[in-house]
Amino acid sequence: MSQGKAISALRTSDEAHIEPVLTIDNRSYLFYGDNLTIMKTLFPSYAGKITVIYADPPFYTGDTFFSSGALKGGEEGRIHAYSDLWKGGREEYLAFMRERIALFRELLSPAGSLYLHCDWRTSARFKLLLDDIFGERNYVNECIWYYKTGGAPRKLGYGKKHDTIHFVVKDRNKAVWNPQRERSYLSHRYGYSNVEIKSDERGYYRDVLLRDVWDIPALRGNQPERVDYPTQKPEALLEKIILSSSNEGDIVADFFCGSGTTGVVAQRLNRRWILCDSSKYAISITVERLRGRRRIKA
Repeated sequence: MSQGKAISALRTSDEAHIEPVLTIDNRSYLFYGDNLTIMKTLFPSYAGKITVIYADPPFYTGDTFFSSGALKGGEEGRIHAYSDLWKGGREEYLAFMRERIALFRELLSPAGSLYLHCDWRTSARFKLLLDDIFGERNYVNECIWYYKTGGAPRKLGYGKKHDTIHFVVKDRNKAVWNPQRERSYLSHRYGYSNVEIKSDERGYYRDVLLRDVWDIPALRGNQPERVDYPTQKPEALLEKIILSSSNEGDIVADFFCGSGTTGVVAQRLNRRWILCDSSKYAISITVERLRGRRRIKA
């Protein structure tokens, strides 16, 4: 079946009803299960209605990820988080992603955006997939998340200190876009007017439009937002994405939700959200983080 016919068939499919494991304010939902099944189930109700999809899939590392065990008694207390193993190799992985990216596009509203998070292993191939599914014209940015932790080279090469986030829109002429600003620090204040220049504990700076390289520290174990999930992303990263590409009341979705950061930030910024993960551990962490944010309906 062609991609177009497969999508069309979803509009009338009779998928089994899936209950959310968590509902907040009768408008935001967390689901446990395979994200393809969840998306197909949601399709009749949500096709063309989601404003932002953030996707942080497995990175094709060939690894299995566990909790640190810090809260459960060291090595013996480690809990399986998720597996990033592919018996069929790269072909299986890319087929897995193509099917999901195609559904992402159909779920997005005409004003919607997809942010696809990856690293050097898959970035080039994802760019080609996105061009094929969304069209080259709707590719907006290759955003770089720069951090200083990890990534030391073994023998040959430079330390790996960044991830890539591909930013595409469903329709370039209709996409929600709220320009954000950031602080650009200066080595001196000469040559600038007093109106332009501000200062803080780091020195002099001026506000500029947000660029496509984001210097956001990776999370450390002693930070308040840190939970025991191996690939947790910082709230500051999701805040940039959600503020830039959605408005209050819009729907933000994350079908590889992991530690639940997307939901936490969307809730704080008064967006509706849909989260999903196939890892029981991810779901338990996400539920813990979201409880108490708003009234919860059983």
